[in-house]
Amino acid sequence: MIHSIMNNRLRLLFACVVATLLLSACATRSQGPLRDLSELPQDLSVYLDPASSRAPIFTADQRQELAVGFLASHFSPWHRSAPSNSRDDLFWGFTKYQNRSPYGENYLPRDPRWINSLALNADPGDYPNQLAPAIATAHTSMRVLPSAEPLFDDPTQPGEGFPFDYNQNSLVWAGTPLFVVQTSADGAWLLCESRFAGGWIPSRDVGLVDDAFMTEFSTGPFLALTHEDIPIKDQTGLFLFQGRIGMLLPLRTTPDNGENRTVLVPVRNLDGHAQLLTAELPETAGAHFPLVPSPYNIAALGNRMMGQPYGWGGLYEHRDCSSTLMDLFAPFGIKLPRNSRSQAQAGQVMDVSKLSPEEKKTRLLTLPPLTTLVGKRGHIMLYAGQSNGEPLIYHTVWGVRTTDTGPLPGRKIIGATVITTLEPGKELRNLAPGALLVNTISTFTTLVPEGQ
Repeated sequence: MIHSIMNNRLRLLFACVVATLLLSACATRSQGPLRDLSELPQDLSVYLDPASSRAPIFTADQRQELAVGFLASHFSPWHRSAPSNSRDDLFWGFTKYQNRSPYGENYLPRDPRWINSLALNADPGDYPNQLAPAIATAHTSMRVLPSAEPLFDDPTQPGEGFPFDYNQNSLVWAGTPLFVVQTSADGAWLLCESRFAGGWIPSRDVGLVDDAFMTEFSTGPFLALTHEDIPIKDQTGLFLFQGRIGMLLPLRTTPDNGENRTVLVPVRNLDGHAQLLTAELPETAGAHFPLVPSPYNIAALGNRMMGQPYGWGGLYEHRDCSSTLMDLFAPFGIKLPRNSRSQAQAGQVMDVSKLSPEEKKTRLLTLPPLTTLVGKRGHIMLYAGQSNGEPLIYHTVWGVRTTDTGPLPGRKIIGATVITTLEPGKELRNLAPGALLVNTISTFTTLVPEGQ
């Protein structure tokens, strides 16, 4: 009888412990939006100054200079005769993870033979074994290692595990010029360079190009896609890929009736080379490159990406903080690098790391909205304007760090492109010490030339 009572008590105690742990785990990723998302209109146009919103930010000469520079950089992979990166730069993932214990999609440590087999397939000793211009013929991913499988750091640690697949380097839109520098031993992967990143791409998503192709595809005018998820089909109606903001396609006809526009699109042949087809796009799909960079136009494009899911490195064809801004400014001919650290150095940089939170806010309010980048280590944002004297930012963000509701620090997930103050999550009782965004902001970077 005593043993039975004790067993019942032990079972009850065990059930309570399990329930507490489950509730704690849920609490670290508590439901419901942050106060900023509930109270702030998620619409960039709300914060525009009506008196100046349609005025061009740059002069006509500056816009022309920016566009010429953007196109030169965009097509630069086709003018290379050697890799622009060293072998160490492109094969860094093997050096890093052969000496560590990465985790797989099942959150278990990977067998060391996994990465060793990838290294054999990559054949770094024979680098570069191919030097050829090419083009992305589908929306695809640049991977750090030649594998579609994920690579996580210890998923039991805060801020690790999904969606932070460290094998994901960058998303690449169809129509992006590439330079192939290496073919894997099995032929399934190509190590490629674009104007903004380098990594392994599935060979099925790449077409080699010749001089005639490059001449035709790089000859303007160009259509800058200004809407998301525009179905692009060939003239037989076969779906090829979706048009996305940040893409440029050669524009061939613009009928007077304004109904459709004819663009050139690349497809991969069975022999691995690319050919050009034509596609008809609705008049609303895009505009002549470069668009006039006005606050109104920047806000319109930013709103079309508002609320989209967060995608680390472009995972699942979603954007992270730096790819959102890179794609946002591309239609205007404003070239931004791919990662947040480089973007924070891409204009007139102001070091604000020593300022107090209030001093940072006051200083930011004096800078031009929608052309000022706000940077911290590992994250980049765009100054969106102000509401009731509080500066606001537009950014693609995973979450806010929390700490005191479970055995491990957790996250209040945002996971989207949003507008917030510099203090998202300030109202959370379980906000981790030092987690307020404003505390870690270190740079303001203006894209507008000094004196304008």
